[in-house]
Amino acid sequence: MHSELDDQRVLQTCLAHLTAAMNTSKHMTDITGDPTLHTSLLSPLLILSSDLLTGSKRYHAIGSDMATFAMAYSVRTADWQCWEKDTLSELTTQLEHYIERIMKNHKLPHSVTPSRSVQ
Repeated sequence: MHSELDDQRVLQTCLAHLTAAMNTSKHMTDITGDPTLHTSLLSPLLILSSDLLTGSKRYHAIGSDMATFAMAYSVRTADWQCWEKDTLSELTTQLEHYIERIMKNHKLPHSVTPSRSVQ
């Protein structure tokens, strides 16, 4: 069983990796023009984060939200493949804002903020 401190460390680690992957996916999408890179980089981390966090009493809802984001990336990738309409970049921005709210609400260190994770 995890303690609350362990759960918070897991949350911080998940957010740090997601933030770094978001920045990387944005840069790579800007270079290549392929918004499906968001899905390739973020979905596996979202699924892993969901698995790690849903077992926590304190962060169960965040884990569920991570699973919802992962599913949304799959749906929007299908939309991109059918209609070539980029809604993936918008979803990444929504995920970024969601992570910022989590960090603020849980008073997490700013070392995992999007602007500082990859510099």
